[in-house]
Amino acid sequence: MDPGDVIAIDEPENALHPHAIKALLELVRDWSTQQRATILLATHSPVLIDAFRECPEQLYVMEPGHAILPMALSELRERTWLNHFSLGDLYAHDEFGAPHVR
Repeated sequence: MDPGDVIAIDEPENALHPHAIKALLELVRDWSTQQRATILLATHSPVLIDAFRECPEQLYVMEPGHAILPMALSELRERTWLNHFSLGDLYAHDEFGAPHVR
């Protein structure tokens, strides 16, 4: 592992309890800081998405109708507005991100 490397993990939350998801994210954040690496987590998990409430600039979303994707949630919605809600709930109710297939 070299500083600046990028690791992508698709849906790390599969089959994990919400508490385990939060613990995993904490470990990933600590490890990426120590290694000076970027970790990309692709997810549909409202629990994992909600863990980015304090740092919406680190949560990138696929927002239909925008030329550059993915885009930081903080570029899509104002932080002061986001602070009033659970990001996971907003995502689950199609307030951002590609619409859910029902």
